[in-house]
Amino acid sequence: MSFRLSPGLEILNEFRRFLSTQVDEQEIIVYYTKVLFEQAARALDAGVHLGTAVLCRSSLENSFFLFLYGRWDRGVFFVDNPKTRNGKRRIVQFEELKRAITKEITFSQNELEAIDRIQDHGNLTAHFASNRIDRTQRWERDLIRETNLLLQKGANPEKWSRLVQRLERNSGIWITPNEALDDLADTPLILRTLLREFARQQAASVSILISR
Repeated sequence: MSFRLSPGLEILNEFRRFLSTQVDEQEIIVYYTKVLFEQAARALDAGVHLGTAVLCRSSLENSFFLFLYGRWDRGVFFVDNPKTRNGKRRIVQFEELKRAITKEITFSQNELEAIDRIQDHGNLTAHFASNRIDRTQRWERDLIRETNLLLQKGANPEKWSRLVQRLERNSGIWITPNEALDDLADTPLILRTLLREFARQQAASVSILISR
């Protein structure tokens, strides 16, 4: 007798197989990307579709940032945090990361459209008044934090239900199950394209080191 895996776990397992065979899982970009995506998959299977949307966006944002601001030096990967002219650490928003990464990596048209959709779902700003950006950002941070806490505590369906009801009541936002599933299915496709390029650059860096 065979049992069908839950949608989130099935997508997650397929992505894990890719990571285990195509990239170095010890690299920081792979590790942090995997951690966020795993939480997105668990959130989907728990019925927390809002959490899935935000965590898919965060997974892309994390990988974009590390790819763009990372560099290889003698086979070792370093990350140089962006700074202002005054030398202070600069916060780079998703939109800027998206523009930059699409110049560095050739994504398919479907992947480009998925990036836009995942960004929109993750931002969740379209459901608020036009000048309520601060509230939206606070809401996103609260959602990520509370989702992470519930996942760490092994939340049961009742706790997930209360969280969803409270978020709906406070924000009036909703991501449908199919939208969340689409985001979860498309996120690893985008990440694969990025991580393949990351692995190519890693191999090139090692090759240069060996040839010296």
